Order: sequence, then C-alpha cells, then structure tokens
Amino acid sequence: MSRSPFSKIADAVAVVTRKIQDITIDILGQDVFYVRVNRGVPDDFGYSTDSYQSGIVNNCIINYPLQEVEIFDATQNNNADVDSIYLEEILPITLLTKFYGSGIVGIEEGDILVDVLKDEQGSKIPIRLEVKKQTGAFQERYIYGRTYELSLVRGEISEGVETAIDAYIESVQV
Repeated sequence: MSRSPFSKIADAVAVVTRKIQDITIDILGQDVFYVRVNRGVPDDFGYSTDSYQSGIVNNCIINYPLQEVEIFDATQNNNADVDSIYLEEILPITLLTKFYGSGIVGIEEGDILVDVLKDEQGSKIPIRLEVKKQTGAFQERYIYGRTYELSLVRGEISEGVETAIDAYIESVQV
C-alpha cells in the first residue's frame, strides 16, 4: 500500500513537532510528583486493598489558566451561597510532557500530581491536581501534541496517598 505525499509530509512534520515540544519542555519544564492509586479486586465482603505507585514526572510544564492558582480551598465553607462563577474554575489546567527520552512516565486518568509552588518568603504551597482527561493533536494519523487536563483535588485524600504527598513536600528544597 503506497502512502500519499500528504501522509509522508504529515509523518515528517509530526516527528519534528514532537522534538520541538520536547526541547521546549527541556528548557522550561519542571519536575512534578505523582501518585497512582491501583484499586485492588474486592473480596467477598466488598473490601479491597489499594496499592500506591509514586514517582517523579521529569520535565513537564503545567499551565494554569491566566497564570492564577487558587491557593486557599474555598470549598471548606460548604454552606456559602454561590453568587458568581470564577473564570479560573471553568478554564482547564493543562500538563505537557515529553514524547521522547528517559524518565517518561505514562500519565493516566485519576493520577494525582503535586506541584509545589513557593510564596515570597519561600514557603511551600503544594497544589494537588488530578488528571481528568488526555487529548491529542493529530496531523492526518500522526500525533504531534499531547495535553493532559487537570483539576484541583477537592475533598479528602486517602491516608496512604496523603502520606506519600507529605513525604514529597518535605523533600522539596526551599
């Protein structure tokens, strides 16, 4: 089966575009901690044992909408009336990872990522994010862009995940 000229060009352009994205991430990227919860098979009584996998996503870029990050959890006051919608709530937080190289981690839906920001005094501000969706940009059949959409983690996190996150936050140098 012969490929069309457009298909050959699309293949070549996709390779170059992926490499350019990787170079950009090498220059602008940061390391981010992730925790993956693997749900065990429930036993006869409905109980399951969760296992946790954690590690570092080397060189990635997290883009916050309008470069603003919610630092305080406004959901603590559950009785408050909602009188407005914040634009940051509906715009996606995105994550870009490299296509090639060592240390590539396959991000999955449901993974929890921790981005540790710092305030003006160097105090750590951990932002807990959950991977909600993965999208790909294609030229013909060839992927040249991959983006993960993230959302802020709201509510309780299981004790095992919180322990892993706390250990990571403590290890981050100020």
